[in-house]
Amino acid sequence: MGADIGRRLCEVCKRRGMTQRELASAAGVSVSLIRKLEQGDRATRPRTRRGPPSR
Repeated sequence: MGADIGRRLCEVCKRRGMTQRELASAAGVSVSLIRKLEQGDRATRPRTRRGPPSR
């Protein structure tokens, strides 16, 4: 699953012409987390993958 998420993140960035920094800012996470996800190095918590809770 991790490699699949990483590949999808890379594809989205390329399609939208976004940098990792821009994606991290839009997603409300750190650039470090984006890098780790792209490399398949980190298992994230479900809340991180879904996004912040609705209010």
